[in-house]
Amino acid sequence: MSLYRNILARAWKVAWRNKYLWFFGIFATLIGLGGGEYDMIGRGLSASQAGQAAFPTWESFVGTGIFSGQALDNIADILREEPFSFFMMVAIGLTILILCAFLVWLAVVSQIALVNNGASHLAGKKNDFRGGINAGKKNFWPVLGLNIINKIAILSAFLLIGMPFIQSPARQPLSLIVVLCYILVFIIGVIVALAISFIVKYSIAYAVIKGNKFVEAIKSGWQLFKKNWLISMEMALILFLISFIVGLAVILAILILAGPFLFSALLLYQMTSFMGFWIVAGLAFLMFMAVIIISGAILTTFQVSSWTGL
Repeated sequence: MSLYRNILARAWKVAWRNKYLWFFGIFATLIGLGGGEYDMIGRGLSASQAGQAAFPTWESFVGTGIFSGQALDNIADILREEPFSFFMMVAIGLTILILCAFLVWLAVVSQIALVNNGASHLAGKKNDFRGGINAGKKNFWPVLGLNIINKIAILSAFLLIGMPFIQSPARQPLSLIVVLCYILVFIIGVIVALAISFIVKYSIAYAVIKGNKFVEAIKSGWQLFKKNWLISMEMALILFLISFIVGLAVILAILILAGPFLFSALLLYQMTSFMGFWIVAGLAFLMFMAVIIISGAILTTFQVSSWTGL
Protein backbone atom coordinates (compact mmCIF):
# COMPACT_ATOMS: atom_id res chain seq x y z
CA MET A 1 0.00 0.00 0.00
CA SER A 2 2.98 2.28 0.55
CA LEU A 3 3.61 2.17 -3.22
CA TYR A 4 0.23 3.70 -3.99
CA ARG A 5 0.44 6.14 -1.08
CA ASN A 6 3.76 7.46 -2.40
CA ILE A 7 2.51 7.70 -6.00
CA LEU A 8 -0.74 9.43 -5.04
CA ALA A 9 1.02 11.87 -2.71
CA ARG A 10 3.50 12.88 -5.40
CA ALA A 11 0.71 13.15 -8.00
CA TRP A 12 -1.27 15.43 -5.71
CA LYS A 13 1.77 17.69 -5.21
CA VAL A 14 2.19 17.93 -8.98
CA ALA A 15 -1.48 18.76 -9.51
CA TRP A 16 -1.68 21.33 -6.71
CA ARG A 17 1.67 23.08 -7.09
CA ASN A 18 1.47 23.43 -10.88
CA LYS A 19 -1.88 25.09 -11.37
CA TYR A 20 -1.24 25.86 -15.04
CA LEU A 21 -1.81 22.13 -15.60
CA TRP A 22 -5.47 22.69 -14.71
CA PHE A 23 -5.94 24.38 -18.09
CA PHE A 24 -4.84 21.16 -19.77
CA GLY A 25 -6.99 19.20 -17.34
CA ILE A 26 -10.14 21.04 -18.46
CA PHE A 27 -9.72 20.06 -22.10
CA ALA A 28 -8.30 16.60 -21.45
CA THR A 29 -11.54 15.88 -19.61
CA LEU A 30 -13.37 16.33 -22.93
CA ILE A 31 -12.03 12.96 -24.13
CA GLY A 32 -12.81 11.21 -20.86
CA LEU A 33 -9.18 10.86 -19.89
CA GLY A 34 -8.77 8.56 -16.91
CA GLY A 35 -12.46 7.69 -16.80
CA GLY A 36 -13.15 5.93 -20.08
CA GLU A 37 -13.46 2.54 -18.44
CA TYR A 38 -15.82 3.93 -15.79
CA ASP A 39 -17.93 5.51 -18.53
CA MET A 40 -18.22 2.13 -20.23
CA ILE A 41 -19.37 0.49 -16.99
CA GLY A 42 -22.02 3.17 -16.49
CA ARG A 43 -23.31 2.76 -20.03
CA GLY A 44 -23.44 -0.97 -19.63
CA LEU A 45 -25.52 -0.65 -16.48
CA SER A 46 -27.91 1.79 -18.14
CA ALA A 47 -28.36 -0.60 -21.04
CA SER A 48 -30.18 -3.00 -18.72
CA GLN A 49 -33.06 -0.52 -18.53
CA ALA A 50 -33.69 -0.31 -22.25
CA GLY A 51 -33.81 -3.40 -24.42
CA GLN A 52 -32.74 -1.67 -27.59
CA ALA A 53 -30.26 0.82 -26.15
CA ALA A 54 -27.39 -0.48 -28.26
CA PHE A 55 -28.28 1.09 -31.58
CA PRO A 56 -30.81 3.90 -31.04
CA THR A 57 -28.68 6.72 -32.41
CA TRP A 58 -27.82 5.03 -35.70
CA GLU A 59 -31.40 3.85 -36.29
CA SER A 60 -32.75 7.34 -35.62
CA PHE A 61 -30.16 8.84 -37.95
CA VAL A 62 -31.06 6.49 -40.79
CA GLY A 63 -34.75 7.05 -40.08
CA THR A 64 -34.41 10.70 -41.01
CA GLY A 65 -34.08 9.63 -44.66
CA ILE A 66 -30.81 11.47 -45.18
CA PHE A 67 -29.50 8.64 -47.36
CA SER A 68 -32.59 8.49 -49.59
CA GLY A 69 -32.86 9.87 -53.11
CA GLN A 70 -35.53 12.30 -51.95
CA ALA A 71 -33.02 13.99 -49.65
CA LEU A 72 -30.68 14.61 -52.59
CA ASP A 73 -33.58 16.02 -54.61
CA ASN A 74 -34.45 18.38 -51.75
CA ILE A 75 -30.86 19.60 -51.58
CA ALA A 76 -30.86 20.23 -55.33
CA ASP A 77 -34.12 22.20 -55.04
CA ILE A 78 -32.72 24.38 -52.24
CA LEU A 79 -29.52 24.99 -54.21
CA ARG A 80 -31.54 26.05 -57.26
CA GLU A 81 -34.20 28.18 -55.54
CA GLU A 82 -32.28 29.62 -52.54
CA PRO A 83 -28.54 29.37 -53.23
CA PHE A 84 -27.66 31.96 -50.56
CA SER A 85 -29.45 30.00 -47.83
CA PHE A 86 -27.78 26.80 -49.01
CA PHE A 87 -24.28 28.27 -48.89
CA MET A 88 -25.02 29.80 -45.47
CA MET A 89 -26.01 26.35 -44.19
CA VAL A 90 -22.83 24.85 -45.65
CA ALA A 91 -20.73 27.64 -44.09
CA ILE A 92 -22.32 27.10 -40.69
CA GLY A 93 -21.79 23.34 -40.97
CA LEU A 94 -18.13 23.80 -41.91
CA THR A 95 -17.64 26.25 -39.04
CA ILE A 96 -19.07 23.76 -36.57
CA LEU A 97 -16.90 21.00 -38.06
CA ILE A 98 -13.75 23.13 -37.80
CA LEU A 99 -14.61 24.08 -34.20
CA CYS A 100 -15.12 20.42 -33.27
CA ALA A 101 -11.81 19.49 -34.93
CA PHE A 102 -10.04 22.25 -32.99
CA LEU A 103 -11.55 21.02 -29.71
CA VAL A 104 -10.38 17.48 -30.46
CA TRP A 105 -6.89 18.80 -31.24
CA LEU A 106 -6.84 20.85 -28.03
CA ALA A 107 -8.09 17.91 -25.95
CA VAL A 108 -5.41 15.53 -27.29
CA VAL A 109 -2.66 18.15 -26.94
CA SER A 110 -3.81 18.77 -23.35
CA GLN A 111 -3.67 15.06 -22.61
CA ILE A 112 -0.12 14.86 -23.96
CA ALA A 113 0.90 17.98 -22.03
CA LEU A 114 -0.35 16.47 -18.77
CA VAL A 115 1.64 13.28 -19.34
CA ASN A 116 4.77 15.10 -20.51
CA ASN A 117 4.83 17.85 -17.88
CA GLY A 118 3.63 15.51 -15.15
CA ALA A 119 6.54 13.18 -15.88
CA SER A 120 8.95 16.14 -15.82
CA HIS A 121 7.70 17.40 -12.46
CA LEU A 122 7.72 13.89 -10.98
CA ALA A 123 11.33 13.54 -12.07
CA GLY A 124 12.23 16.84 -10.43
CA LYS A 125 12.69 18.68 -13.72
CA LYS A 126 11.19 22.04 -14.65
CA ASN A 127 8.64 22.40 -17.41
CA ASP A 128 6.11 25.02 -18.40
CA PHE A 129 2.98 25.69 -20.42
CA ARG A 130 4.86 26.16 -23.70
CA GLY A 131 6.75 22.92 -23.17
CA GLY A 132 3.46 21.07 -22.81
CA ILE A 133 2.07 22.57 -26.02
CA ASN A 134 5.24 21.67 -27.93
CA ALA A 135 5.09 18.10 -26.67
CA GLY A 136 1.43 17.94 -27.71
CA LYS A 137 2.21 19.08 -31.24
CA LYS A 138 5.07 16.60 -31.54
CA ASN A 139 3.10 13.54 -30.37
CA PHE A 140 -0.39 14.46 -31.57
CA TRP A 141 -1.01 11.80 -34.22
CA PRO A 142 0.10 8.66 -32.35
CA VAL A 143 -1.79 9.73 -29.21
CA LEU A 144 -4.88 10.55 -31.28
CA GLY A 145 -4.71 7.08 -32.81
CA LEU A 146 -4.39 5.48 -29.38
CA ASN A 147 -7.41 7.42 -28.12
CA ILE A 148 -9.45 6.32 -31.14
CA ILE A 149 -8.55 2.69 -30.42
CA ASN A 150 -9.60 3.18 -26.80
CA LYS A 151 -12.95 4.73 -27.75
CA ILE A 152 -13.68 2.02 -30.33
CA ALA A 153 -12.89 -0.67 -27.75
CA ILE A 154 -15.20 0.91 -25.17
CA LEU A 155 -17.99 1.36 -27.73
CA SER A 156 -17.59 -2.24 -28.91
CA ALA A 157 -17.79 -3.48 -25.33
CA PHE A 158 -20.89 -1.35 -24.81
CA LEU A 159 -22.54 -2.81 -27.92
CA LEU A 160 -21.58 -6.31 -26.80
CA ILE A 161 -23.16 -5.70 -23.41
CA GLY A 162 -26.38 -4.52 -25.08
CA MET A 163 -26.67 -7.55 -27.38
CA PRO A 164 -28.83 -9.70 -25.05
CA PHE A 165 -31.49 -6.96 -25.07
CA ILE A 166 -31.65 -6.13 -28.77
CA GLN A 167 -34.29 -8.76 -29.52
CA SER A 168 -36.10 -8.24 -26.22
CA PRO A 169 -39.30 -6.13 -26.51
CA ALA A 170 -39.42 -3.10 -24.26
CA ARG A 171 -40.98 -3.57 -20.81
CA GLN A 172 -41.11 -7.36 -21.23
CA PRO A 173 -39.69 -9.28 -18.25
CA LEU A 174 -36.39 -10.97 -19.05
CA SER A 175 -35.92 -14.68 -18.48
CA LEU A 176 -33.33 -15.96 -16.03
CA ILE A 177 -31.16 -17.28 -18.87
CA VAL A 178 -31.09 -13.87 -20.56
CA VAL A 179 -30.19 -12.17 -17.27
CA LEU A 180 -27.35 -14.64 -16.65
CA CYS A 181 -26.11 -14.14 -20.21
CA TYR A 182 -26.17 -10.39 -19.70
CA ILE A 183 -24.17 -10.68 -16.47
CA LEU A 184 -21.58 -12.90 -18.16
CA VAL A 185 -21.25 -10.66 -21.21
CA PHE A 186 -21.13 -7.58 -18.98
CA ILE A 187 -18.23 -9.02 -16.96
CA ILE A 188 -16.33 -10.01 -20.11
CA GLY A 189 -16.95 -6.61 -21.69
CA VAL A 190 -15.76 -4.76 -18.61
CA ILE A 191 -12.58 -6.88 -18.33
CA VAL A 192 -11.72 -6.41 -22.01
CA ALA A 193 -12.43 -2.66 -21.91
CA LEU A 194 -10.38 -2.24 -18.73
CA ALA A 195 -7.43 -4.14 -20.19
CA ILE A 196 -7.45 -2.07 -23.40
CA SER A 197 -7.82 1.14 -21.40
CA PHE A 198 -4.76 0.30 -19.30
CA ILE A 199 -2.73 -0.68 -22.37
CA VAL A 200 -3.66 2.61 -24.06
CA LYS A 201 -2.67 4.61 -20.94
CA TYR A 202 0.74 2.96 -20.84
CA SER A 203 1.16 3.22 -24.62
CA ILE A 204 0.51 6.96 -24.48
CA ALA A 205 3.13 7.28 -21.74
CA TYR A 206 5.64 5.37 -23.87
CA ALA A 207 4.86 7.51 -26.92
CA VAL A 208 5.13 10.81 -25.02
CA ILE A 209 7.88 10.12 -22.47
CA LYS A 210 10.03 7.59 -24.33
CA GLY A 211 9.30 8.82 -27.84
CA ASN A 212 8.18 5.40 -29.10
CA LYS A 213 6.45 5.06 -32.44
CA PHE A 214 2.79 4.05 -32.66
CA VAL A 215 3.18 0.26 -32.99
CA GLU A 216 6.20 0.18 -30.70
CA ALA A 217 4.29 2.09 -28.02
CA ILE A 218 1.39 -0.38 -28.19
CA LYS A 219 3.77 -3.33 -27.84
CA SER A 220 5.51 -1.70 -24.87
CA GLY A 221 2.17 -0.82 -23.27
CA TRP A 222 0.98 -4.41 -23.66
CA GLN A 223 4.17 -5.82 -22.12
CA LEU A 224 3.94 -3.42 -19.18
CA PHE A 225 0.28 -4.27 -18.57
CA LYS A 226 0.89 -8.02 -18.89
CA LYS A 227 3.58 -7.90 -16.20
CA ASN A 228 1.62 -5.55 -13.90
CA TRP A 229 -2.06 -6.24 -14.55
CA LEU A 230 -2.89 -6.68 -10.86
CA ILE A 231 -1.22 -3.40 -9.88
CA SER A 232 -3.11 -1.69 -12.73
CA MET A 233 -6.44 -3.01 -11.45
CA GLU A 234 -5.65 -1.92 -7.90
CA MET A 235 -4.65 1.57 -9.04
CA ALA A 236 -7.84 1.87 -11.10
CA LEU A 237 -9.94 0.87 -8.09
CA ILE A 238 -8.20 3.39 -5.82
CA LEU A 239 -8.62 6.22 -8.36
CA PHE A 240 -12.26 5.26 -8.88
CA LEU A 241 -12.94 5.51 -5.15
CA ILE A 242 -11.15 8.87 -5.01
CA SER A 243 -13.19 10.13 -7.98
CA PHE A 244 -16.40 8.94 -6.32
CA ILE A 245 -15.55 10.74 -3.06
CA VAL A 246 -14.61 13.92 -4.94
CA GLY A 247 -17.89 13.77 -6.84
CA LEU A 248 -19.84 13.52 -3.59
CA ALA A 249 -17.84 16.40 -2.12
CA VAL A 250 -18.58 18.61 -5.14
CA ILE A 251 -22.30 17.82 -4.91
CA LEU A 252 -22.27 18.61 -1.19
CA ALA A 253 -20.42 21.90 -1.80
CA ILE A 254 -22.94 22.94 -4.44
CA LEU A 255 -25.84 22.14 -2.12
CA ILE A 256 -24.25 24.20 0.66
CA LEU A 257 -23.62 27.14 -1.68
CA ALA A 258 -27.13 26.92 -3.10
CA GLY A 259 -28.72 27.95 0.22
CA PRO A 260 -27.44 31.55 0.41
CA PHE A 261 -28.03 32.09 -3.31
CA LEU A 262 -31.60 30.82 -3.07
CA PHE A 263 -32.30 33.03 -0.06
CA SER A 264 -30.82 36.09 -1.81
CA ALA A 265 -32.75 35.42 -4.99
CA LEU A 266 -36.08 35.11 -3.17
CA LEU A 267 -35.32 38.22 -1.11
CA LEU A 268 -34.53 40.27 -4.23
CA TYR A 269 -37.67 38.97 -5.90
CA GLN A 270 -39.79 40.20 -3.00
CA MET A 271 -37.99 43.54 -2.55
CA THR A 272 -37.09 44.62 -6.06
CA SER A 273 -38.10 42.84 -9.21
CA PHE A 274 -38.13 39.65 -11.17
CA MET A 275 -34.91 40.80 -12.91
CA GLY A 276 -32.96 40.72 -9.64
CA PHE A 277 -34.03 37.13 -9.09
CA TRP A 278 -32.64 36.03 -12.47
CA ILE A 279 -29.39 37.97 -11.98
CA VAL A 280 -28.69 36.09 -8.75
CA ALA A 281 -29.78 32.81 -10.34
CA GLY A 282 -27.38 33.43 -13.24
CA LEU A 283 -24.49 34.20 -10.88
CA ALA A 284 -25.25 31.03 -8.93
CA PHE A 285 -25.24 28.97 -12.12
CA LEU A 286 -21.87 30.42 -13.18
CA MET A 287 -20.37 29.72 -9.75
CA PHE A 288 -21.65 26.14 -9.74
CA MET A 289 -20.24 25.55 -13.23
CA ALA A 290 -16.90 27.01 -12.12
CA VAL A 291 -16.79 24.62 -9.15
CA ILE A 292 -17.56 21.63 -11.39
CA ILE A 293 -15.07 22.59 -14.12
CA ILE A 294 -12.20 23.42 -11.76
CA SER A 295 -12.69 20.33 -9.62
CA GLY A 296 -12.86 18.20 -12.77
CA ALA A 297 -9.65 19.76 -14.10
CA ILE A 298 -7.81 19.14 -10.82
CA LEU A 299 -9.09 15.57 -10.66
CA THR A 300 -8.02 14.83 -14.24
CA THR A 301 -4.58 16.33 -13.62
CA PHE A 302 -4.24 14.22 -10.48
CA GLN A 303 -5.35 11.04 -12.29
CA VAL A 304 -2.93 11.52 -15.17
CA SER A 305 -0.07 12.28 -12.79
CA SER A 306 -0.95 9.14 -10.83
CA TRP A 307 -0.86 6.90 -13.89
CA THR A 308 2.32 8.58 -15.11
CA GLY A 309 3.94 8.09 -11.69
CA LEU A 310 2.87 4.44 -11.67
